[in-house]
Amino acid sequence: MKIEVGINQNKEIVIADVIDNDSWRIWPNGAPRKQLDKQSFRDGEKLTDVQRKYAIVTEYTKKF
Repeated sequence: MKIEVGINQNKEIVIADVIDNDSWRIWPNGAPRKQLDKQSFRDGEKLTDVQRKYAIVTEYTKKF
């Protein structure tokens, strides 16, 4: 798990969880071949495919 730590204007420590394609594994229906995480970028998939996957994750996280 990755977290971000900072100090707000009131000098209080603020901790936030990071939600992005690099901090979790998303396998729709448990299928690794359908992965939506950053591994597809690391594996050299076409950037248009990586961008499409990031857009899907963006839609998922809007529901949080």
